[in-house]
Amino acid sequence: MAAVSPFRLLQLPQRAQRISLSHMSSVSVFSLSLCATKNTKDLVRSLNLKCIRLCLEFFDDLILSICFEGCIIDFYLYMLNSSQKITPGLCAPKNVQVSTNDVKNFKWERPNLKFRNWIDHFLYILNISTLDVAMGSRNVNVDFENLHSCLEGVRVKKLSYHILDMTSNETNRTNSVNDTFLSKAEFIVLSNCTYETSQSIHKFLICNNATLFSNVFSPYNLNDLLISNCQNLLVNVDRGNIFLGQDVNKFLKHWIRGSNVTLKCLALEAPMNMERELVIETILEGIDYKVKEEEVSVYKKMLDIFNHGNPSITKIRGFRITRFDGTNCDVVIRTCNPSVMRYSLNMFIF
Repeated sequence: MAAVSPFRLLQLPQRAQRISLSHMSSVSVFSLSLCATKNTKDLVRSLNLKCIRLCLEFFDDLILSICFEGCIIDFYLYMLNSSQKITPGLCAPKNVQVSTNDVKNFKWERPNLKFRNWIDHFLYILNISTLDVAMGSRNVNVDFENLHSCLEGVRVKKLSYHILDMTSNETNRTNSVNDTFLSKAEFIVLSNCTYETSQSIHKFLICNNATLFSNVFSPYNLNDLLISNCQNLLVNVDRGNIFLGQDVNKFLKHWIRGSNVTLKCLALEAPMNMERELVIETILEGIDYKVKEEEVSVYKKMLDIFNHGNPSITKIRGFRITRFDGTNCDVVIRTCNPSVMRYSLNMFIF
């Protein structure tokens, strides 16, 4: 005689099971998936929950965050006393506190589930294959070398650094994170990070990542971008760095001769020199080009999305240049009105 499931929900027809789950809260659904049976995991997986991302966050706490449209569920993994270094590959969370938009706080205890088990569990029931990683200005005390081995085989889609002071007091910790995740990540975000020198960001530029978004406060020039292996570069430069037409001209000439061969898209926003306007003729000096105003309207729609429809844009110019190997690039330059004093250089390579 076949064993009868102790869960009455699992005794219902499949359609009735899904209807029942649709009336449960998000936390209840995840709680069900953690019951000691593969059937409950498979049932939750069959719902095809539309997860936007699963993120492992290193801030004041160690958090697994699941983002749905209109709902974020955070799982705080309390593993040891805060004074002790966490070794994820060896430890299981003592308890997990759950916080969501629609439910206050729950506390789960699954001492048989180690850190990696939690990640594998969520990847499975959400039917996704990638994990995001985010690091903040203050970090929970984690043994990153142990974490590296613990996450062997996990694909990291996006690696984010938020409001970090990348000076000497942060170097060791940041290097540990880089060694663990940098080569894994497809997409890197440097958000409001401060560096002592431009060389500090070279480690990010030379990685073979698909996309790098950089919003940094540091000495910066266009020559720094020449070493990049990224396919897509989105760079927002702070007011301490002024690029002139000659700088842009030199960068474009380097590209024509063969630099940045992997680059597909560049979006660079930088301050303008208040005393010297960014002159298109200076940018194009010594460069063979074709005016491509008909393409500008297409790119302008794309750039308006990046710029949130900012009405401060006063000029937009477009032209096409060709690399030595025949590769074409549409260059679009936007300048803003004097009160904003910023411009953007955009390259679309095909």
